[in-house]
Amino acid sequence: MHAVLNAWYHLPEFDEPRTDNGSRPDLWIGPPKGHLPGQDLIEVMAEVHPTTRHLFIFHVMPIRPKMLALFE
Repeated sequence: MHAVLNAWYHLPEFDEPRTDNGSRPDLWIGPPKGHLPGQDLIEVMAEVHPTTRHLFIFHVMPIRPKMLALFE
C-alpha cells in the first residue's frame, strides 16, 4: 500500500482483465516502505472496484524494465 499511496507513476486500466468478470487492472510504480536511495522501486498491479474504489492487489514485485518503459 505504501507504493500505491506514494506512487511515482500510476497507469489506470493498463492491461486486459485477468478474469471474465474482472476489471482492467491499474499499475503503480512506487517506493517500498522504508525506501532508501538506490533501492529498487516496486510495481503493484490491482483491480479497482468501480464504485467502492477498493483494491484487489494481485501482483507486487521489484520493478522490471518493461514496466518502467510504459511511462517513458
